[in-house]
Amino acid sequence: MKWLPLIPLFFSFPCFSDTSSLKEQQIYSKVTTAISMGNSKIISENEYEDISGYISEGQQRWIKLYPNLNKKPFLRVTYFQEGLNISMAYALSENPSEVLNFVNERNINFICGIPFIEPTQDEIKKYYSKTRAAIMSVNSDTIWKDKCLTTMDKVIASDISSAEE
Repeated sequence: MKWLPLIPLFFSFPCFSDTSSLKEQQIYSKVTTAISMGNSKIISENEYEDISGYISEGQQRWIKLYPNLNKKPFLRVTYFQEGLNISMAYALSENPSEVLNFVNERNINFICGIPFIEPTQDEIKKYYSKTRAAIMSVNSDTIWKDKCLTTMDKVIASDISSAEE
């Protein structure tokens, strides 16, 4: 009988482990609502940071929102806009086939051009190595795959030559 009061507590633990996915779902719902209503005021500053994180992790459903996050009503959130392509650049190493779907002439230098703020040489080398391998593993040969690789290679080549000077 002493165990009986602990039974509800035992069954509540799975809820705690799903807290992050519940939070993510709530934020995703807010974003889709903001898109449909044309008003992003329901999204907090912390939630914008979470959105950037979900994209950076390479989560497909968040990457698919990129075109919508890159226009009204999200344009007024300057810090989010400045980091959006950086998030996509991080996602490139995690989910290259999905990110490449959204690379175009306007954003290729931002997504594929290693756009990080004050990275160390070691961070650049690790990112380049991981991301290049991820892009190369994409089965489909698209023009954006090749252009993205070329853009990355040019950045690395110029980075190496400037480090030698």
